[in-house]
Amino acid sequence: MDLPEPIAALAKTVNPTFEKVANGLPPFAVVHHTGRTSGRALTTPVTAFAGRDPDSAEILTVIPLPWGPRTDWMRNITSAGTFELTRGSERFHVDLLRVLSAEEAVTILAPLPRQLLQTLALEECLVGRLRRVPSAHA
Repeated sequence: MDLPEPIAALAKTVNPTFEKVANGLPPFAVVHHTGRTSGRALTTPVTAFAGRDPDSAEILTVIPLPWGPRTDWMRNITSAGTFELTRGSERFHVDLLRVLSAEEAVTILAPLPRQLLQTLALEECLVGRLRRVPSAHA
């Protein structure tokens, strides 16, 4: 589903304020990405859950896509193939990106986030491999 223009404009206005609150408040996190054409460093607040791949046991992130995979930030990260995700002071590198049906993506999650996402009746989620970036102070 393409994001209707009035909602996209509202999101661009509200996101900077929401990002300040969301960054340290789970399940919210911030995606750090680079503009495809501008080359600018950009940030987008999202809802993100961690889970395990049932086959490989790798830690994955599941990010619901209520507006579908055609938003600007999704096009940016798809073009780059990777992005960084922060929650509070924790920073993660995310790669091996793929868009899955919500039905398939929730199988990665623990029961509580799985139930939450199932009640939202979403169609798609972004899934990627999640790796902690070591702190510069370590």
